[in-house]
Amino acid sequence: MKIAFFGAGKMGEAILSGLISKGFNKNEIFVSEVFNDRLNYIKEKYEVNGSNKNIDALNFGDVIISAVKPQNLKDLSEELKENSFNEKILLSIMAGIKIQNLLDSFNVKKIVRTMPNINAQIGEAITIWTDIGLNNEEREFVKKIVSSFGEEVYVSKEDYIDIGTSISGSGPAYVFYFLNALIDAGVYLGLSRDISEKLSVQTILGSILLKKNTKEEANKLIHSVTSPGGTTSEALYKFEENRLKYSIMSGVIEAYKKSKALGEPKK
Repeated sequence: MKIAFFGAGKMGEAILSGLISKGFNKNEIFVSEVFNDRLNYIKEKYEVNGSNKNIDALNFGDVIISAVKPQNLKDLSEELKENSFNEKILLSIMAGIKIQNLLDSFNVKKIVRTMPNINAQIGEAITIWTDIGLNNEEREFVKKIVSSFGEEVYVSKEDYIDIGTSISGSGPAYVFYFLNALIDAGVYLGLSRDISEKLSVQTILGSILLKKNTKEEANKLIHSVTSPGGTTSEALYKFEENRLKYSIMSGVIEAYKKSKALGEPKK
């Protein structure tokens, strides 16, 4: 099956890079991108075909990956309103855009709604996805696509996509926020920024790998680091006193609400 892209921004390029790294045929990939400089860069770097017209991508692909920004959905819909997807698959990575929005916007029957994250840039994304109208063979092909730039989780309920958006879609920013706080604390206490950053980055990376490899519950791992009356227990006490866990959970919940709101009709 041939693959085409509407848009080649950072996420579009990350997915494209993943596809090629996993052996997808460059001759069976097409990119539409409105900005000439960006289009030429993508065509030259990845040796794929492309044009400035989204209709060319639609005509080329069997699976069309919509990697445009959510706010550009209306313009894309207007551009393609006279054209049918027929049996083609529309795979959307547009945050908050619901399947019903896509059905209302395009003449399409087969839709995949996904939410990858920025870690796709290094092939370490986690993508939550669901679909309507696909048969088993098509679903397996889509799974190969979303697995090309990281891991994937298929869900049967579309509402889970908005929850996933608030956790894994936005999640890298939460991690970087916490990382930045660790680095700044080290600098405040007297470390150079380079040393504090190296300590902080490797601590987070190693901790995540430990969790993934041991499959231990997070609480158990916390207890394994925390000695009675020690430095870690003192820090955790302050985190609880300042309601850090509540703040994190509240932020994720607000992100979920925003994801749902993005897909609601404008009043």
